[in-house]
Amino acid sequence: MRHCSPTAGESRLTASYSSTPNPHSRLALLLGISTPPFLLLLLLVPLAPLSAQTVRGHLTGRVVDDQTIPLSGVHVTVGGPSLQGVREVLTNEAGVFRVLELPIGSYTVEITHIGYRQVIYEDVRIGLGRVRTLGDVQLETEAVELSPLRVVAAAPAIDPVSTAIGSGLDASQFEQLPISRRDYQSIIKILPHANESFVGDAVAIGGSTGLENTYYVDGANVTDLTFGARGTRLPWNFIESVRIRTGGYQAEYGKALGGIVDAVTYSGGNEVELDVFGFFSGSALADTPRQGLDDMRADDFSTVDVGFRLSGPLVRDRLWYVAAYNPRIESIDRELVDQGVHEDKQTIHAFAGKITWLPFTNTDVELSVFGDPSTRDAVEQYFGSLSAPSHLENPEPLLTSRTSGATTASLRFRQQIGPLVAVQADLSRYWGSLSVAPIDDSSTPSQLFVDLTSNTWSGGPGVREESTTHRTAARLNSTFLLGQHTAKLGIEYEDNRSDYDLNTDFVLRLDSEFYQQQRENTAAPHHNRVPAVFVQDSWQITPRFALNAGIRWSRQQLEGDGGAGVQTFPDQWQPRLGAVYQLGRLGTQRVFASYGRYYQQLPLYFSQLFYAPFALRLDWFSEDPREPGVQPDSSLNLPSDPPSEVDGIRVEHFDEFTGGYERALGRDYVLGTRVVYRVLRDAFGYGVNFAADNPFPIGNFGEGELDFLPKATRTYSALELTMRRAGTHRLQGFISYVLSRTQGNYTGLFPSDQGVMAPNNNPSNKFEEQGPNSTGLLPNDRTHVLKLSGSYEFSFGLTAGTFFTVQSGTPLNEFGAGSACPFCYVFLVERGSAGRSSTLWDLNFSFAYDVHLGSRSNGRLFLDILHVGSPRTSAWTDQVRYLSQDAEGNQINPNPNFGGTLAFQPPMAARLGIQLSF
Repeated sequence: MRHCSPTAGESRLTASYSSTPNPHSRLALLLGISTPPFLLLLLLVPLAPLSAQTVRGHLTGRVVDDQTIPLSGVHVTVGGPSLQGVREVLTNEAGVFRVLELPIGSYTVEITHIGYRQVIYEDVRIGLGRVRTLGDVQLETEAVELSPLRVVAAAPAIDPVSTAIGSGLDASQFEQLPISRRDYQSIIKILPHANESFVGDAVAIGGSTGLENTYYVDGANVTDLTFGARGTRLPWNFIESVRIRTGGYQAEYGKALGGIVDAVTYSGGNEVELDVFGFFSGSALADTPRQGLDDMRADDFSTVDVGFRLSGPLVRDRLWYVAAYNPRIESIDRELVDQGVHEDKQTIHAFAGKITWLPFTNTDVELSVFGDPSTRDAVEQYFGSLSAPSHLENPEPLLTSRTSGATTASLRFRQQIGPLVAVQADLSRYWGSLSVAPIDDSSTPSQLFVDLTSNTWSGGPGVREESTTHRTAARLNSTFLLGQHTAKLGIEYEDNRSDYDLNTDFVLRLDSEFYQQQRENTAAPHHNRVPAVFVQDSWQITPRFALNAGIRWSRQQLEGDGGAGVQTFPDQWQPRLGAVYQLGRLGTQRVFASYGRYYQQLPLYFSQLFYAPFALRLDWFSEDPREPGVQPDSSLNLPSDPPSEVDGIRVEHFDEFTGGYERALGRDYVLGTRVVYRVLRDAFGYGVNFAADNPFPIGNFGEGELDFLPKATRTYSALELTMRRAGTHRLQGFISYVLSRTQGNYTGLFPSDQGVMAPNNNPSNKFEEQGPNSTGLLPNDRTHVLKLSGSYEFSFGLTAGTFFTVQSGTPLNEFGAGSACPFCYVFLVERGSAGRSSTLWDLNFSFAYDVHLGSRSNGRLFLDILHVGSPRTSAWTDQVRYLSQDAEGNQINPNPNFGGTLAFQPPMAARLGIQLSF
């Protein structure tokens, strides 16, 4: 069982540091080691309101007189440093006003009506993707002229409309929290239902795996195309706001069974601002890590992270710019068995730029470009299906030169058409790349030789890989206001494409007179084309009761270039329904419930496996094939023809039911409870049945040619308790407790049992013999999870933050070897019934001290202390009890590492930083 090291904060380089995981050979992967509705809605676009992935927020409220009678025609003006110009609207006959698509930031709202005293709200915060309400604004009759009534807006405690699970954080909040890695994606794990997995798939949300999340930056999808892993990483210094949705959201959002992460980069303003920053962490500031079973010995690591962000106006109130750059250098010395110490070094060039233009009143254009290209001299094995070498005759099998990363360009156009309609059009393009080559950069892969009789490696890495990925996305969206209705209709289209070129060459010595050579070549583009349409309505039936209803339609089509090999997943209907009812005084308490069906967008890995033509040759020898003139005793060429299309296949999707209650305690605190139930309806993949005409059938588990496998099941049941302190106060805080159960026989896109990056290719669900005992507690099951995060600003310039979590261990299994292949494990006892791993706790602190440098200059010093107490508890256990079967099917060859630790929690480490603002 191959260990994929988890990230250790910034204390060392690990497997997660590469943009793509180590693949297996194609044969090993195949064996399990590793409409008309659309056209109709399209015609409705010019006639109906649209919406899509938002990077802004909305403001609403109701104006009444001193007798609480609604006032129509009241003039509302909104302005602030984040907005070019001002927005002006009038209240309708119900006294309601709504200001659409405001950039995130803080605003002043002026409410004016003839014969009434003017009211001015200051510091009204608009959050990412949120509806901010001022509630009932009561105007006083003005008999004589009075000065305006100025109100500092309290933070919105209770959301009167949304049923979504999740949270949003601005830069001023998340920069005060001690998260292990300084990027916006790492913030996810402070939320309920989101837990670090420690087995290679980052953060798993709501019983799903880490490959079932979707990531957006400035409205553009930046999720990794091949595996669905975390996409483009940008440092916090580039990000103005982050919002994470983990469930309960409306029809405008889709593509994920886990969470949806939205980040928005800074947009500049009318003042020139320059931030310069630098951070450092290294072995001198960290405790000694504990080594897992397959870990290389590592020492002398360092992370140097410097950069700047410059913003300002090109034309005041009309044209703003932002430019940011952050090179990050990570290095670590790894000790190779028998071959001394070699440096593993990576340089990441994160950058971001944005132009915001207001060419006309009520029209704005935004161009955003960002990316994270990187280079790396890597010291790690490429073939993750092989155990780590016990001996090396030379270091080259574990040395490769790699480049990776992605660049995204996004163009957005918005038009406010009167007070009732906002239209938006988006176009984005994502370019990703990966290159893996021998360290000497030879033109062909240096053959890898593995002597399994002694687990000795020699030769080269045995691989040369070149791939480029492209995502072209277009969206048309708007919001339309009609009385108490906020109607939305949206159209989206994505073409996800990969141009993949892989060459491998390796020889396995199986015993003294038996050798196997495998050579593979894959060179073909492949796609997943995804159109989607949604329509929804938020209806504020009464001031107390809001109803949300909508439906989303999408389809997916995997195909090779030119249509060679096609698999269509049609008519993915996704109804959504939610309701909110406010109890007591408006804005103080509410009950809410929601239902939704959610589909997963497939990564390109499966189409790469089946629809990209390949040539795979296996040769068997009784002599060492490296000797001159040795010929194979037998050979096998696997066919590369793609499978025929199977009708009616459905991708992974589940139904979710939620319900809850929230109550505000005064102006600052909110208590909440929520129940969540998710049930998987279908899962898609392939099996292995050598007795059939088609040995690798694809489809839905338990149906058609996959009827020899059990139907895929997964349920997630949870009770959530939360308390948060809202508002702009010195003390910020959030506490959550989740009691949950995750069970079934299907882990998700990430096969957590083996810890390999192989979406729709679960090694524990390939062969008929793997069915018995396969249903039970799943690897992501953590019964109890308690989290606390918060910060406090002292009067003398110091801000202290903390993040603490304690979580139950995960269920353990006893695996035995399958008869088809040693890595195709079978369950010897009921899944998840062999005990639990250790309970994990983690405590982190951050300290920031402000230094005044002049009238326009300030400095800030940072100290983060991560994993305080250095628990270094076992986080992933080797659960393989036997390594092979005898001729009668009995388990033999006990695994000497059974029960041993594959991965430990990271050690205590510190990070130092400085930021200068001008």
